[in-house]
Amino acid sequence: MAYRQLGLILNAKKTEVLYQPPPTGPYEPPRITVNHKAVVNVEEFPHFGSTVSTKANIDAEVRHRIICASAAFGRLRRRVFENKGILVSTKILFYKAVILPTLYIMLMNPGLSMLDT
Repeated sequence: MAYRQLGLILNAKKTEVLYQPPPTGPYEPPRITVNHKAVVNVEEFPHFGSTVSTKANIDAEVRHRIICASAAFGRLRRRVFENKGILVSTKILFYKAVILPTLYIMLMNPGLSMLDT
């Protein structure tokens, strides 16, 4: 095994496989073993802050980003948007200066998550 020649240790319990079949081919997940133990096949996998799926579409990624944006907005809702001591014009400026650019950056950089911002 190549990983052994490099002095690496592979842990089958922590290893997962995500197989993306060709668009016209059937879905037949591979049977991979490490140290005689089967590696688990998964349909979605987090990778550098994005979500990759066997279907090669972005549905899970969009769902994840909406959840992150909703959580961020929810945390600010009480402190800023429901605060009666802050003028509406200030709230609008805050929304335009902070929320919209953050959402735009997240949409344009699939590798980022709310934990990175």
